[in-house]
Amino acid sequence: MTFTDASCADYSMVNLGNGNFQVTCNFLAVPVCQLSASSQNPAVGSTITLNAACSGKPSAWNFTGTAAPCATSQSTCNDTRATTGAVTYTVQPSNDAGPGPSVSVTVNWQTGAPLLAPSGCSLAASPASLPTGGGATTLGVSCSGGGAPTSFAWTGGSLTPSTSTGSQSTNVTTTTAFSVTPSNGAGAGNVASATVTVAGTTAPSADLCSQYTNVVFLDVPFGGQAVSGGPGGSFSAKGILVARFTVPANFTSTSGSKATITLGEYGDSATYRQASLSPKACDFRGVATTYPGKYTSSLGGGGATYPLAWSASNAPSLEFTVTGTALGTAQLVPGQTYYWNIRNYSPYLNGGAGGVSCAGATCNVVVQIPRPL
Repeated sequence: MTFTDASCADYSMVNLGNGNFQVTCNFLAVPVCQLSASSQNPAVGSTITLNAACSGKPSAWNFTGTAAPCATSQSTCNDTRATTGAVTYTVQPSNDAGPGPSVSVTVNWQTGAPLLAPSGCSLAASPASLPTGGGATTLGVSCSGGGAPTSFAWTGGSLTPSTSTGSQSTNVTTTTAFSVTPSNGAGAGNVASATVTVAGTTAPSADLCSQYTNVVFLDVPFGGQAVSGGPGGSFSAKGILVARFTVPANFTSTSGSKATITLGEYGDSATYRQASLSPKACDFRGVATTYPGKYTSSLGGGGATYPLAWSASNAPSLEFTVTGTALGTAQLVPGQTYYWNIRNYSPYLNGGAGGVSCAGATCNVVVQIPRPL
């Protein structure tokens, strides 16, 4: 059987039996990108990399604002400057459906070493174990790399949500998990976690990962991006990738303002994926495993029973708000950690029985978590 339609980006086919097939045409849409820079405050004379993470299968990227032209066949572009000042870079993606919208990022070139977000941060509790009934403990965070943190967003127990110092004391009566996200003018650093154990009690589970054998956590700064395949490990074909991020405790935005979490390929071929947004790691409760299937979410339920929202495609993406609400959009809470749970699986494969969608040993991705304005 031959079926052609130039307006289709790709096809999916399901064997209905008795010689009948259902062919679904996925129409090509103009691409949509988010543009980020490897440094927001680079030193003059250094080199930054601009990265366009896009949906819609772009075939060309037109970068402007760089000192020298960039190749239109690549989604990344390098630039360097010899003078200080703010420079705005823009990219417009395009494909056979036409040009997509232009997006921009502004970089402030500076003299001297660039300011970097904190990195290599870890959280310690003293004491980390308490007798029955609990008691007082002091939490302290230290960072081994990047710039010095100037603010700290805390979660867990009765901690003060936002502080300008990297330690605070609290009383606990039951085993409690704590986390902190250090930040400075360059952005948020990695999430650091610690658990204080109280004899005879256990902490409520913050994840559902015990049922999976290959889970990789990827810490993504709120308002930034991260790529799998680094120190945390590669995103294997049959594995689970958990992109972890924390909304700063003092974060506010325009009421109802939305941002979109995006996922793009990083050096591997386009892959169909299923992704959930949840306050629990490895949350695939309510996922569709066969075709036809159903995704179950709990947008207003706080993620207690099902994920807040689902996205499944070659480029999963989800909108969210922090301040105010928007109809049909997940609302996140300042000071809380969330998880963008991703797996390489398509319910359309194997005649609708479903299967692993990554064709290679790994299918690494770039994840972007922008801030609502």
